[in-house]
Amino acid sequence: MLPRELERQSVLIEKIGSFPAGVPVEFTTTARRKVQGGLGPVTDDAVHLNTSNGETVWMFDEIRSVRRLDRRGFGVVHRLLALLLATVCGLSAADLRSKALDIPNGAKVEIQTNAREKIAGLLRGVAEEGITVEIAATHPGPPRLIAFEDIKSLKWRRGGVHPIVGVAFVLGILMGISALIGG
Repeated sequence: MLPRELERQSVLIEKIGSFPAGVPVEFTTTARRKVQGGLGPVTDDAVHLNTSNGETVWMFDEIRSVRRLDRRGFGVVHRLLALLLATVCGLSAADLRSKALDIPNGAKVEIQTNAREKIAGLLRGVAEEGITVEIAATHPGPPRLIAFEDIKSLKWRRGGVHPIVGVAFVLGILMGISALIGG
């Protein structure tokens, strides 16, 4: 057997060995046939499978893959959606800290806390434990330290014109110039 096949087979043996006895499984054989049944005893070189036709014995080199039937698996789309949701919904404290370090001191920031509080102000410092923010003029007071664990999201509110407004402005100027020239 080739080393690649030996590795695949050892992973398969380990996977099947981790399943509890009696769990419903589906084997795909090397002949691309699917066989379903309850998992029986597992030996060093074979697996017993309790099928509707009785008990069958399968050698590990005859099995291409195995799948548990008692657990619904995530498809590729579900996995991508779960990854996207995890990315959008929350950043870890380390990610928040690195994001905060990218923002210059004195920049306008907007923080959404886990308690659903929105805090707008100026970034005054980044420490190991959190972010120091000078609250906006509507709520004057001393700078406030907000712990990374309490932060749900951090946004850098850059000043300037929204890109769509900029494009509309440029198009308006070009249309005005073309009207004067063509006019």
